[in-house]
Amino acid sequence: MKRDTQRLILAVTAFLIALALVPVSPLNAQVISGDLVGTVLDKTGATVPNASVEATNVETGVKYPTRANDVGEYHISNLPVGVYNVTASSPNFAVTTVSGYRVDLNKISTLHITLEIKGAVTSIEVSGQVAALDTTTAQVQSTFEGKELADLPDVSTGSGVLNLSPAQLRCGNKRRSRRRHGSLGWWPAPSQQQL
Repeated sequence: MKRDTQRLILAVTAFLIALALVPVSPLNAQVISGDLVGTVLDKTGATVPNASVEATNVETGVKYPTRANDVGEYHISNLPVGVYNVTASSPNFAVTTVSGYRVDLNKISTLHITLEIKGAVTSIEVSGQVAALDTTTAQVQSTFEGKELADLPDVSTGSGVLNLSPAQLRCGNKRRSRRRHGSLGWWPAPSQQQL
């Protein structure tokens, strides 16, 4: 009995040492955010350096401030997905707000903001959804709305999925069409006797 206990303790100890030596890889969390980039410009198209830019989440009211660099470019990383009011300001320029700008999941949204010279106006507000265009990558993607997702067929249950039988794929001369289509992988190929 004592010998069995010693073996058990030795086995458990060896297991724990082996477990401690296994390298732990970092777990990658799911990304639930997007980025907002752009350039602050004046009415002539010249960049406005060091302008203050702030994105305010419409739903939560959380503000994400940043400052444009020396060439007027700004970048706000890791914005939670949602709709934002983006405000830009700089000395000698009127405050400009773009309302209702949407930040999508895993997407870099580009929003260029044009400031007016202070004096003629004190504040400018642009409302409505600006088309989100990612000019930083060649990636093409789209975002599904709730209704579009609900209309997709349910692959897990087969509901709404079009299941074609081999007979439905054959057309015209049976002999020629069977040779052309052959087996598509999910049913057996026709035997020589069937041709």
